[in-house]
Amino acid sequence: MFATYAFNGNASMVQVVADVVALICGGSVASLSASCNKALTTVAGAATPYSAPSAQSFGVVQATCMDGVSKKIFRLVATSNVATLQAYDTWNGATNTGTNATTARNCMYLDANPGTLWIVATDEILAIGMANTYCGIGFEIKREAPFMVGTSRPCWGVVTNSAYAPEMPRAKSMTAAGDQVIVPVYLTSPLNGLTFGFPRGADDLNYNQMLPCFAMLQYGGYIYAGAIRGAMCGAEAIGAVGDNYTDDIGRNYLLIKTGAPTPSHKTIAVLRG
Repeated sequence: MFATYAFNGNASMVQVVADVVALICGGSVASLSASCNKALTTVAGAATPYSAPSAQSFGVVQATCMDGVSKKIFRLVATSNVATLQAYDTWNGATNTGTNATTARNCMYLDANPGTLWIVATDEILAIGMANTYCGIGFEIKREAPFMVGTSRPCWGVVTNSAYAPEMPRAKSMTAAGDQVIVPVYLTSPLNGLTFGFPRGADDLNYNQMLPCFAMLQYGGYIYAGAIRGAMCGAEAIGAVGDNYTDDIGRNYLLIKTGAPTPSHKTIAVLRG
C-alpha cells in the first residue's frame, strides 16, 4: 500500500496518528478524521499486510515477516505536536503491553500549517515521510548472518530522522552468552558518504545510483546481520523526501531521509510495492 495523506492546518497529532494507523491497517479515506484533507488524500497499490493486535488507539501495527512465522511489530505514539516510532520484540493484545521496546524516536511533526506525508506499508517495510524531513522506517532484515538463523529473535527495527542510531529490540550477544536487548544498528551501503547523485552512463544519460541497504550490528566493531527488505540506499544528493523514483525495471520507490549518525546511510529509497 502507498498513501499520500494530506492534513489540514492546525491538525491534531492524535487524530493524524490515528489516521495513519488506520491507513496502515487498511482503513478507507472516508473513515479518517477531521484533521485529514480527504480531497487530497489517496491510497493505491496492493492491500496492506498490517493489522492492529490491540485497539488502534494504542498505535501498534504488526505484519508477518519473510520467515512466515515472526511478526514485525511497530508502534506510533502521539505526543503533543510530535509522533514517535518504535519497534517491539513482542506485543500482547490482551494486556496491551510489549517487551524490549526500542527507544521512542520522533518521526512526525506538525505546526499550524497544512501539509502532506507519505506512507508505504508492504510485507517488506513500513515507512512514513514528511516534506519537513521528519521520517520513520520500520525495517525488516533478511536472516543472513548465522546469529540471525531461526525465529527466536526479532529481525526488525526502526530508523528515524533523529541523530541516533537505528535500533533492533533484541539480538544474540557477540561478547557473552545469551542476548542483548535494544541493539544499535547501522544501515550502510557502498554509497555511504557519497554525495554525487547523477553520474553519466555509457549512453551519456544521467542516472541515480541505488544499491542494497545492509544492517550492521554494533559490538565494538560492526557485524553484518543482513540486507534490508524493500529498500535501497541512494546517494545523499539525489532528491528530497517524498520524491518518487522508477528504476530500470519499472519498480517505484519513495525517497526517505534519515538523520542517523555515521556510518548509517542517510538516503533510503523505499520500494512502494
